[in-house]
Amino acid sequence: VCVCVCVCVCVCVYVEHFDSSTISKLKEMALKSPNNVVSIGECGLDYNRNLSTKDEQIYAFTEQVRLACSLGLPLFIHEREAYQDLKKVLDSFKGQLPRVCIHCFTGSRDELVSYVKEGYYIGIAGFVAKNKRGLGLREMISEGLLPIDRLMIETDAPYMCPDDRRCKAYQRKNEPCTLPVTAQVLASCYGMEFKAFCKATTDNASRFFALSSSSSSPTPSLSDKGDADRDDADDVKTKTQPVVTGSGGHHPHHHSRHSTHHHYRRGGGSRGGIATSSSSSPRTVYRPNQSSS
Repeated sequence: VCVCVCVCVCVCVYVEHFDSSTISKLKEMALKSPNNVVSIGECGLDYNRNLSTKDEQIYAFTEQVRLACSLGLPLFIHEREAYQDLKKVLDSFKGQLPRVCIHCFTGSRDELVSYVKEGYYIGIAGFVAKNKRGLGLREMISEGLLPIDRLMIETDAPYMCPDDRRCKAYQRKNEPCTLPVTAQVLASCYGMEFKAFCKATTDNASRFFALSSSSSSPTPSLSDKGDADRDDADDVKTKTQPVVTGSGGHHPHHHSRHSTHHHYRRGGGSRGGIATSSSSSPRTVYRPNQSSS
């Protein structure tokens, strides 16, 4: 159970709504609520369907990166099939960039290595717990390509639900309550005990978003009795509630797709973050107990 005491949000805008007044409006929002607006994003580039032209996307992304630099707010970034152009934009701000998270990473080994080399945080969603599609990502993590101190965990709701019997009720509409399953999969990849892993990633989120200490935050439970082996779908439910705010504007369902995964309530922690915890068991490539994709 997460105790919700304060809403924290990221601010951004759809590319198709981006004009000469957009940045000043975003800046005004951030400055009006400095204790609640904790990041610029999600913003970025998505060349999978190109619902906006590449030039339009690059312009809007560049201006939002510039805003984040000027405000000193971390960047929460979406990248899909656009690695080279996104890297060019970020490289043009070297020496000025705030903290950066590449959210919902599903890219290649080389891209992961490159992002980590730059010191960026990497957001991992339920994709890692998909039986077939997530295998490559699990292998990369198990090989140590993503340091625990650069890991963030997220839902990317309403998509990216883990392949797990406990999440069966949420396959068509993922919710933050499935996050402990993703955490369990990742803890296995890192060879960490579940509680230590949750503490590490929650601390990461607190550090990335400059939130208050998360040391008193409760560990998310995979069941109402804390039993990680229970298979009932209801066992992954928690009382963490999503907060709907902005969107980046590159996916046909972007607002609903990203309305929950990167907006959360301070004091609880539905996403993960940094920290160093010693490994208590060998790294393994986790294989979910149910395949649905």
